[in-house]
Amino acid sequence: MIWTRQTTTYDVGDKPRVTCTFTDVDTSSKVDPGKVYCEVTKPDGTKSTYEYGVGTEIVRDSTGVYHIDIYLDQAGRWNVRWYSTQSAEAAAVHHLIAMQ
Repeated sequence: MIWTRQTTTYDVGDKPRVTCTFTDVDTSSKVDPGKVYCEVTKPDGTKSTYEYGVGTEIVRDSTGVYHIDIYLDQAGRWNVRWYSTQSAEAAAVHHLIAMQ
């Protein structure tokens, strides 16, 4: 899995795009996992989990490349955890900081 962003600071009210790329560990080629999930945890601890293909939150841009746009409605540290199951299992966490 490859990240296109690192920990980044935003303002409350921003809607950043967080992108994740899934790759084959042996060939480094981009692959679509069997299932793709994104778990977003707000600063107050509220957690929402999204699944690609269920709802419209996660968008597939191309083979192995997915993104989610997150509306930052609270100040503090946001955690965005991408993970996959079935083929190409992987997981990684991205941190966003929202400032008042």
